[in-house]
Amino acid sequence: TPASQDEYVMQTTAVDEDTSLGSHKDAEGDGPDDPDDPLAGITIQKRSLRRSDSMGSKASTTSVAIRRYSSNGRALGKRATVLYLLLEDADSSRMAFWYKIFMQLLLFVSVGTPLLQVVDPPLISGAAAAVLETSFDCIFSLELLARLLVNPAPRVFFLNVFNAIDLLTPAVLILRVAVGLEIAVGESLSASAVLLLCFTPILRLMKMLRRWGTIHLLTKAFIDVLEALPVLLFPLLALTLLFSTLIYVVEPRDNIPTMAKAVWLTMVTMTTVGYGDVTPTSVPGSCVVGVLVISSVMYMAMPVAILGSSFTTVWQDRDTVMLLHRTKERLMQWGYSVHDIPVLFTVFDKDSTGELNVKEFVRMIKTMKLGLTDEQIFALFKTFDGDGSGEIDDKEFVRVLFPSKYVEVYGTDEDGDGEVDVFGPRG
Repeated sequence: TPASQDEYVMQTTAVDEDTSLGSHKDAEGDGPDDPDDPLAGITIQKRSLRRSDSMGSKASTTSVAIRRYSSNGRALGKRATVLYLLLEDADSSRMAFWYKIFMQLLLFVSVGTPLLQVVDPPLISGAAAAVLETSFDCIFSLELLARLLVNPAPRVFFLNVFNAIDLLTPAVLILRVAVGLEIAVGESLSASAVLLLCFTPILRLMKMLRRWGTIHLLTKAFIDVLEALPVLLFPLLALTLLFSTLIYVVEPRDNIPTMAKAVWLTMVTMTTVGYGDVTPTSVPGSCVVGVLVISSVMYMAMPVAILGSSFTTVWQDRDTVMLLHRTKERLMQWGYSVHDIPVLFTVFDKDSTGELNVKEFVRMIKTMKLGLTDEQIFALFKTFDGDGSGEIDDKEFVRVLFPSKYVEVYGTDEDGDGEVDVFGPRG
């Protein structure tokens, strides 16, 4: 077990020099494959061991052999891998980083362009607007096509929510060509013009979510409090119905003619919006609304506090949360499923102990091309090694990364206590 991160980096360097992908074929140079190498007998393309920041050296080979342990993946050639990393992994090279920056700026500009056409007077219109909008749609459609052609797991590609948003881009281009590239902007807009000028900016802004990894922190905070929110929803509905009824009963009909009007007054008061379009005119009505104001201030603070506390917890642990999310996302992108993990651990368990040490874990992560740095791999290993033994097995890996799939892969009741051991057997 490495005593420090420096020692870990030293071991990582040893892995890069002695057991990298290009050296698995024959480490001794005596002809046959090394019997104790976890990748012995598996054909893997050779690559140069020279360090470089360029795209070509980081993706100069594809782990062709390891792809056969991927349930949904396929082998990619050298050029396809280079293009895939350029499009998907901004950390793979400087070129990929600048490509990500360029696409983000392009998306921001494309969001504002349609909005400039619906101001008075339009800041951009006619042929200039048509050329810009069509160019944006063509660029985004070509990027989508390239990502699909070089994707190592096409089936998984269509199951990703963010990719589903991107798949709507060609539909926008088709609609634009069908109705005419130039859109007439006047007092009234056609249905197609509304879609192209009003909803297209929303779609393009949603495309940013795929490139904005930290959005996962917000979604995780919502997921963590999802069970508590329905519990708070029932009292909210009860308070709304109670005070709406009281207001409807005590207020004159010329002020609150319907129950719907009373519900509206209750809702805007509870949310502290207070538009002022409807107000109580009677003394009893004012008293009821006064009690409603005090009650709603105390009650509405609870869901906000719960959500805020959850986000604070997630934010404090953001490095680990983002690292686990990125690892899980990369596994899915390359076509690995939770059922592939036990097989992969067996392949890379060089000493046949049933567990991977740091050196074996580094070899596995680098061979799988998950795009993690040495520091990230070290942090990932410590996250999985909850007992501090210096070794991890596939069950620890799945338990942390895929907790909802643990029982599906390993069954239940490991320790014979008659209960499902989601977090492992009890000591």
